[in-house]
Amino acid sequence: MSVPLTEIEVEGVGTIRHLNMWQIGAMRKCSGANRYIAPFAFSAGMTVRQFKRLRPELQDAVRRAYHRLTSPAAIAPPAEARPAGPRLPRKGEHVPEEKQIELGRRLIEMKKQLPRGHFWLWIEEKSGLCRTAAQRFMRASKEADRHGDVPLSP
Repeated sequence: MSVPLTEIEVEGVGTIRHLNMWQIGAMRKCSGANRYIAPFAFSAGMTVRQFKRLRPELQDAVRRAYHRLTSPAAIAPPAEARPAGPRLPRKGEHVPEEKQIELGRRLIEMKKQLPRGHFWLWIEEKSGLCRTAAQRFMRASKEADRHGDVPLSP
């Protein structure tokens, strides 16, 4: 199983990383051509103005590294590598403690695989769970691990 990319080193520029929530918010405030350039600049830890001052070949190297870093193959493991487990509960459905623990473990494993700052985005956009349910399942998993897999009743 391949490990998802979290950063790429570009010689002459530095390390290209995934954008965090603050950078995404700042990027939304940019307009015109700067809006196109912002993700490349912010992923390199630069301002848009600093990025524009780079030589064109370095700008192109940053763009290629950013696209490689954010490609679907680099962010999440392939579908066949994902652990097969129970289906996700529907909204309002009762979830037994054993299933909560198992789902919590799967969520914790996914959190380890995703880059920093991307887990809650993944929960909200891709998982089909709400944030509070995910927190509840992960908490149940941690409690079960702490107490030796004994289901805890509230």
